[in-house]
Amino acid sequence: MNTRKQGCPGGCPTPMGPLQPKIPQPIQTKVPRPPQPSPPMPGMTPPTAVLNVFSPEEGFAKGTMFRGIYRPYKNYQPRLMTPPDEKSALMQEVNKYAFAAHDILLYLDNFPNDQEAINLYNRFMESYVRARDAYEERYGAITTDSATLGSAPFSWTVGGWPWVGEM
Repeated sequence: MNTRKQGCPGGCPTPMGPLQPKIPQPIQTKVPRPPQPSPPMPGMTPPTAVLNVFSPEEGFAKGTMFRGIYRPYKNYQPRLMTPPDEKSALMQEVNKYAFAAHDILLYLDNFPNDQEAINLYNRFMESYVRARDAYEERYGAITTDSATLGSAPFSWTVGGWPWVGEM
């Protein structure tokens, strides 16, 4: 059935009529705004004056060097480990300073101009190098780039492997 012949209430559109020219609309350009500083992540506030950090021992036990982001799990109280022997004690020294330096390094990824954090990182790295050297002098290399591996016999393979245990 042809609706053009019957008529439409209120008038019928004429699809076959001449096309109306489109009037160009003005182009709306958006002026780019300068990037706004993003709000800090929860628990990560920008540095103010003094870094509020744990000691390397306490930070190693709690898993973070920063007091402001430490959240204990329910009633769990982390405890400082007591190594059973000298070898374990030296390795714990190596690990705690490596952890402390790495945690501060992650902070410096976000706040590279914080001079206090840079100084703290350098102090922890010096302590790490001293602890690593003391361990390697007594018990052998713990990294493949150790200075103790520079002479023959190649000491990386000399001695027991850590997973074998003492005999």
